[in-house]
Amino acid sequence: MKENFAIKLRELRKASGMTQEQLAAEFGVSVQAVSKWETAASYPDIELMPRIADLFGVSLDEELLEPFDELCRRKGYGNRSEDIRDLIRKALVEEEWRQADAEAAGTLTLVYDHHKNDLARKLTRMQHDDHDLIITTLHVHLDHHNCLEVLVLKGDAGRVRALADRLVSCKGVKHG
Repeated sequence: MKENFAIKLRELRKASGMTQEQLAAEFGVSVQAVSKWETAASYPDIELMPRIADLFGVSLDEELLEPFDELCRRKGYGNRSEDIRDLIRKALVEEEWRQADAEAAGTLTLVYDHHKNDLARKLTRMQHDDHDLIITTLHVHLDHHNCLEVLVLKGDAGRVRALADRLVSCKGVKHG
């Protein structure tokens, strides 16, 4: 993700005919800071992101801005920057998860009818096959038919994602 931002920033700067020195002056930062942004060594401060977006003509339509502002209010954010910061963090984590060789940790929640097609046994067998990825599980009987299961997973991101996909895609899993 960092590399994508760096490449895009460099392309936008060059396309607008600006030098690194000019961009640095525009935002009151050092030329070295701009160089680090463009080589993916670091990101600009989040507070600069809206100004960078404005400089290169990135804007939000009112159709997006109004619901986004409402979301910020509902979530209790003091300003858009806080929510944008969370969205960027989420995107970075998702991008890291796409890299199969990265270490990942997370939870998987399943809701299923344990009476369906020997599903409980099938899910347990699949979990045993990848027991090294599962730190712990929590099993809750919601009612006579439905169970909720929470798995805490940790390991190679590609394997964790593959296990989660296999479990969620089992016939009879209602939510995952």
